[in-house]
Amino acid sequence: MTKRKSRSVLLFAAMAGLLLDWQGGMKGEAADMVRHETVSPAEAAGLMKANGASPEFVVLDVRTPEEYRDGHLAGAVMIDFRSNKFKEELQTLDRGKTYLVYCRTGRRSGSAVPMMEEMGFRKIYHLSDGIKGWKEKGFPTTKNQERGR
Repeated sequence: MTKRKSRSVLLFAAMAGLLLDWQGGMKGEAADMVRHETVSPAEAAGLMKANGASPEFVVLDVRTPEEYRDGHLAGAVMIDFRSNKFKEELQTLDRGKTYLVYCRTGRRSGSAVPMMEEMGFRKIYHLSDGIKGWKEKGFPTTKNQERGR
């Protein structure tokens, strides 16, 4: 092999190594990215059962106080999506915890989840059909007056 070909092969190998290293770094960054998953009422019930006692798992109700008082998922923390202080209140939450977010039908929570992602929340589950779908599947709600926070 000529010197010129040797240099070309070495240059190619070095560039391939850099590319692989860069892709590996990108995978690491992707693993650190915020993620959310949309879940069914049955999947949400399973998450609540598996994580219910953990302080690292938070059920987040983004409906109004009136809707919350009419019935909510057990242990839910309520932050009103329609409030002028919604983003401020989200800022007070621990971004390292896991959140199950819901509203009445999934529309408000569907808007809240991207906000939470932008704020750096690490793991978010979105209840696809909201509390309405939850009730339609026969899962229980509670009516305590406390907001859970």
